[in-house]
Amino acid sequence: MKKQWLVILIVWVIGGTTVHAEMRVWTDKKGNSIEAEFVKIFSGKVVLKTAEGKQIKVPQNGLSQKDLEYLKNVVPPKIDIEVNIKKENKQTSSDGYGYSRRKEKIKGKVTLLKKNKAPSNRKFTAHLYVFAEDIRDDELWILDKAKHEFSFEHQKTVEFSGNQRSVSYSDSSYSNKYGDQYKGYLVFIEDDNGKIICIKGSPSNLEKNVGRIKKAKINDRFDDNLVPVNR
Repeated sequence: MKKQWLVILIVWVIGGTTVHAEMRVWTDKKGNSIEAEFVKIFSGKVVLKTAEGKQIKVPQNGLSQKDLEYLKNVVPPKIDIEVNIKKENKQTSSDGYGYSRRKEKIKGKVTLLKKNKAPSNRKFTAHLYVFAEDIRDDELWILDKAKHEFSFEHQKTVEFSGNQRSVSYSDSSYSNKYGDQYKGYLVFIEDDNGKIICIKGSPSNLEKNVGRIKKAKINDRFDDNLVPVNR
């Protein structure tokens, strides 16, 4: 096997890999080849790791077409997540003594934007969770959840929405509110192996507890520490 590459830099492994992939033969445009495992792409260079534990940095534009096609299927793209929560508030009743019943309609819309130029053929699944809060008990519960399968093979922007859901609460000038109201959202993206590659939540503690949340169903409840509440 030839190991002469044009513009090659070999360094010892310092840290872990970004992507776990199999050992395979890589070939440049001149026909030189080497067996190595893909690690990551950095500053236009493809970082490979040999069986001996050495890292090799190769210009991406110097690789064969077959290798470039392989990278499309193994490298996750950089994704920007934008979330728009549409809220409609409406007073449904009032008794004339400062007491009113209000209804809140909630719908989440997610926009996913591919930020890097590298092509990607991989399949992904985006998950949206919308949360409400029980005002009196300070418990979060899942108001809505939705998922959307997509790829960036032929597009740079993906949009999807959840369902419109309603909550209601009572408000009075003489007492505290009680009932339920919108409290936050969580969006995360999984690759075709079930690994989370991108996440965004508000409030931010939702991101830290994604492992618990992703197992939950609509109407499931959580306490202040986002521990599931059994009822």
